[in-house]
Amino acid sequence: MLFKDYLTYEEYSKNFFELLQLELFVIWKYCTINNETVKSIINQKLLLLKISELFKNHESFINNLSTDAEMALSESVYRIDSALFINEFFEKIKSNIEDVLHHKYTTDIATPAWCTFGCFSYEIFASDKNKIFLHIGNSAIPDSFLDDETLIKKSLLAVMDDAEKNHSINTLTTETWLNSHEKWLRFFPDEWMSNMTAPTADLVGHLGYWGQFINKKGCINLKNASFFKETGKLPYPVKRSFCSFDSLRKKLIE
Repeated sequence: MLFKDYLTYEEYSKNFFELLQLELFVIWKYCTINNETVKSIINQKLLLLKISELFKNHESFINNLSTDAEMALSESVYRIDSALFINEFFEKIKSNIEDVLHHKYTTDIATPAWCTFGCFSYEIFASDKNKIFLHIGNSAIPDSFLDDETLIKKSLLAVMDDAEKNHSINTLTTETWLNSHEKWLRFFPDEWMSNMTAPTADLVGHLGYWGQFINKKGCINLKNASFFKETGKLPYPVKRSFCSFDSLRKKLIE
């Protein structure tokens, strides 16, 4: 399904620009509080500003944006006022991508292409070949996969069956904001809860972190974005956990 199948261009572009403004807040936050460079923030913590096909001369644009942003943030007026910083640099970004955005709207896929097993896919965990790392996507868009108990159970069982049959693997792990969400945790056994890591306060540029800022339609979750801007904290701290296929299967069929 494409975004144009259920969003007008006005809705799509408004959502896109709201997400860009959130990314600018992230730049402001991590520059002013953690003294990180703009380039490192774009490369490690963001999603949209890394999409080279959106920008005319992406590399030079990002270089100039980084230089200008760091110069601005050396002035106290920008360091103490995130809104002023966001407004200043949003206009620069918007003017650079407006003519490309309409084409993106006509081709942008809403349902995640990586979901090869219902709402999931997996890869063999790099540091432990006995584990698979679960990737999560909302294949039920414009509804929420979290509301479809049958879809989640079938998808998890399919992932485990495939990994067991083709790779002789017996353990599942993932790192996601959903590990702080009750609707997700209801599918997992006590072993999952026992193995849960402490939450991380950091932000990383993938959907395991950014998914909490995306709603079921693939648009910005304004409530969670506002919470982050107001508090500087993730609404759903990201945690990692793991459990055996056996214990997860028992939980899913109980």
